[in-house]
Amino acid sequence: MLNEQIFGILKSFEAMTSIMYIVLFLAIFFIEKRMSSTTVALLVLCLCKGIASLLLPDLLTVASQTGLHYKFAWYGCWMGLNVICIGLILKFHLANKIRASNVAITVSLAYVILTVVQAVDFIDRATLNSNAFAMIYQISIPTINIGLIPLICYFWLQDFRKTALMYKES
Repeated sequence: MLNEQIFGILKSFEAMTSIMYIVLFLAIFFIEKRMSSTTVALLVLCLCKGIASLLLPDLLTVASQTGLHYKFAWYGCWMGLNVICIGLILKFHLANKIRASNVAITVSLAYVILTVVQAVDFIDRATLNSNAFAMIYQISIPTINIGLIPLICYFWLQDFRKTALMYKES
């Protein structure tokens, strides 16, 4: 009963994360007025959320069928998307010779954690079929997505303050 309430609350907040990611991206982009490590990470985050929204209905149809390869399609698609996002963040940084900010590192680490959680849940369901990790999977995914918002704000404000102090001293 409590788990269902927690899951319901998390899902209602999860619906707002896409909007918050876009608002953060636009606000930071207009404040910094340039392509930075933070804007790159937020751009990739927004793109990932958009792609995930497009893929979700089809993946739900596939995942609702019985069979190991359908489970693999569900988890594999999400893990693949996460790895692609990490690669995009890296590629943008290398191509533009940008140093990784705390925001970019945090977003990349979130993608790594999401991938690990999905891999562990897939292994649990595919080999043991115990669903022991299912509740952790269902709660951790929205929690990570929601938790990224204050972390992004904190690390960006920290970097912004550091940059402002450096310009003030010189």
